[in-house]
Amino acid sequence: MKAVIYCRVSTKAQAEDGTSLESQQKACERLAIEKGYEISHVFKEDYPGDTLERLELMRLRELVRSDHVGAVICHAT
Repeated sequence: MKAVIYCRVSTKAQAEDGTSLESQQKACERLAIEKGYEISHVFKEDYPGDTLERLELMRLRELVRSDHVGAVICHAT
């Protein structure tokens, strides 16, 4: 089953507290491997969470609508 990964930070502090884009991606990749998913895309952005009109999030939504994506994996703390 295909999965996509979505990583987002909104502050510089996140890079220092262990939730950088890279650490989020690694955690999501580990989960995908554990679940047996094939990662088809990774979306990353540095953008505040006060709006859902974010470029990478919009691209992710379009991919989910048009392609066979079985899961979206995000990191949450």
